[in-house]
Amino acid sequence: MPKRRDSVALVLWAPRFEEVTASIFVSSLRAAGLRVKLVSLSRQPASGSHGLGLVPDLSLEAALPLAVALSCVVLPCGAADVRRLARDPRVRELLYQAQAHHAQLVASAGAGAVLTGLELVRPGNGSLLTYPLNGDLLPFARDLASALVSVPK
Repeated sequence: MPKRRDSVALVLWAPRFEEVTASIFVSSLRAAGLRVKLVSLSRQPASGSHGLGLVPDLSLEAALPLAVALSCVVLPCGAADVRRLARDPRVRELLYQAQAHHAQLVASAGAGAVLTGLELVRPGNGSLLTYPLNGDLLPFARDLASALVSVPK
């Protein structure tokens, strides 16, 4: 069983991502007492798929050193966005390092399939969780938060 790190979770944020999904994960994980950082691929705020802008806590460059201490990485986006992300070597490095240190990757089913197809998920290690795209997202996020908090140090 992986050791509980310092309870750091990252939510990646880029233009056209799902702001509702990002907000639910950030608020649910923070409500459980986890340190959560909204991480932008650039240093600028970005507008989501419905025009809502979210201000990141960290740039991707600043987040890379945290990979060894992550409990999870959430990608609140669809399959096309993951394909775009996969072209960025910093994202690839973050995902590889996070999994090497037993962090959960959390993505939609479509995004998860692309992550797996592009070999951004280590096969067979159980690090990928897929979230529902309907009204079950909030309970899913709360269950994830409870699971991450309950992992022993």
